[in-house]
Amino acid sequence: IQPERMPTYEEVTDKVKESLEAILRAEEAEKIAEKWLAAWKEGENLAETQKDATGAEYKITDSFPIGGFVVAELGYDVTFNEERYGLTEASPFLSKPIRQGEKAIYLAKMVERLPPDPSGLAAEKDNIMRRLISRKAILLATTFMDGAVKKAKEEGEVYLFVKVDE
Repeated sequence: IQPERMPTYEEVTDKVKESLEAILRAEEAEKIAEKWLAAWKEGENLAETQKDATGAEYKITDSFPIGGFVVAELGYDVTFNEERYGLTEASPFLSKPIRQGEKAIYLAKMVERLPPDPSGLAAEKDNIMRRLISRKAILLATTFMDGAVKKAKEEGEVYLFVKVDE
């Protein structure tokens, strides 16, 4: 077993320097993203806006449903989830860029609002109803069994419950 050792002054300063550089890069990336968002809101093309930013690049993601709980690229982001339902054609942009991890910042714009497909709603309703009824039946049976066992213990009687499969 090796004894614990204190890092040298140089090791600590190197780590602090790396951390500070990462923070400064993140701040610079956010400034670029905010500049791009402002330009995008003004109607500029992001391909043209990108040319003046050194080292930054943008990529366009696939469309995603606004009603879904989690968007694959963003995961569960509080800002995105609070604002995405309020996007309209008159106000299609999120208020600020969304940071995701160390390497990505997302800008979001509602391109088109599609109504839900009613053909799948009936099947989904039936599926939800089956699950709900199943949960309620389990809850009812559990509540009944708990009450019966409690009553049996109070009265000192023993009841035998038998499950009958259909």
